[in-house]
Amino acid sequence: MLAARGRWDVSAAAPRASRALVVGLGLGVAFVAYALYVVIGGALTPPRGEASGGVASGAPAEAPTEWGEHAARLVGVRAGEPLGPATLLRVRAPQDRQLPLDFTLSSGLCTILIAAKGATQHLPPRSSARFDLFVSAPEGTSEHDTSALLEAVEQRVREREGRFGESIPF
Repeated sequence: MLAARGRWDVSAAAPRASRALVVGLGLGVAFVAYALYVVIGGALTPPRGEASGGVASGAPAEAPTEWGEHAARLVGVRAGEPLGPATLLRVRAPQDRQLPLDFTLSSGLCTILIAAKGATQHLPPRSSARFDLFVSAPEGTSEHDTSALLEAVEQRVREREGRFGESIPF
């Protein structure tokens, strides 16, 4: 379709091209949004078994009694008992050789993760001969309290870790 001056007349093709362009752009934006969701969502979601930002609003189920017993043997505290500046709220079921312990502090909630050496790629703030210790607490939780709690857990673990022999119970 040539116009009188030798140029293409695109008026008839414009609606089809516009529609294809809009659909193509829409699909491209949707793909980019999905890719960002997967990448950013994966980065914000802690890997399975790793401590997350304190206790989730949908409180995780308490671990079976056997895990509470392992925590009692390893840390020397049961749910409802105090340790340093905190009280043990619950012991969650272990995943990937990591045992999460949820504590309440006067300044908020805190999770201490006791992991078998090498169970995670992250550098632990504290460790013993056989376990790495991690702490996770939401913003606003006293750093002094979380540090004191982590130190108390580390001391207890160091005192008791030999009781498990060669095997790690989780």
